[in-house]
Amino acid sequence: MVMVQPWSVHGLGADGQRLGEGCLTLLLIVLGSVGATDMEFPTSRPIALPLSATKWAAVLLGTMSIVTLVFVMMPEIDLNASRAFFDDTRTFHLASSEILTLIRGLNDWILIGGLCVAVIGLVMFSRTDQPRAFDFLFPILVYAVGPGLVVNWMLKNGMGRARPRDVLHFGGEKSFTHAWELSTECIRNCSFTSGEAASAVAMLSLVTIIPSTRRRARQAVAALFVVMALAFSLNRIAFGAHFLSDTLMSMLLVALVMLIVHCALQALLQSMNRKGPAPG
Repeated sequence: MVMVQPWSVHGLGADGQRLGEGCLTLLLIVLGSVGATDMEFPTSRPIALPLSATKWAAVLLGTMSIVTLVFVMMPEIDLNASRAFFDDTRTFHLASSEILTLIRGLNDWILIGGLCVAVIGLVMFSRTDQPRAFDFLFPILVYAVGPGLVVNWMLKNGMGRARPRDVLHFGGEKSFTHAWELSTECIRNCSFTSGEAASAVAMLSLVTIIPSTRRRARQAVAALFVVMALAFSLNRIAFGAHFLSDTLMSMLLVALVMLIVHCALQALLQSMNRKGPAPG
């Protein structure tokens, strides 16, 4: 068995390194573009949050702690959830469903389409309507940091958790490991956490592309994205590609990333407001 050092560059694999480098490059390009436009941000339009950022952070971190404790103390929950989709033929038969495969592909198309619109919007409004440009910058950073760096580059290539279809309980050859347990059962693109669940939850950041004056439209799209995120995540469990804890932790991690990115951008905008217009 090949031994790897979790979190080391050599243990990430070529694909993981390229993904991480790509996300870092995207971040540098976006932030470099923002700086190059002499943006002055006369006003800021933060996303309305029902709780303060501190309370949201406490809720998310508390929930993550509880979820972690539950799945570490009772790892059989993961096995039982996956077993619900494992039939008498000893296969995850839903993995061959054409409809579910199409649903999985929809996640990718939303990601590609949403980011293309976000980049175009950022370029278009960076000089003419700086607060509006923030609406387009937000999802770009959320996708890059959450699904890109944290989930796909760090966790999926660092934790080493084998996928359900590959463990002994479901006809595979790998040993089952619980959530957050470092392992060498998988080398790269592993089970913990779910990249597709992460990108599915990150869809919610695309709501800011809709003008803030269209509040009902934002709420309707957000509700739709929540349903789709749950469907995409359940889909991965049904395919035998991820455990329940993989998807839940991805959802919570990306939600936390969204909060952090939102607060960081608001702090940046407020700082620019205090400095006033760049000298011309």
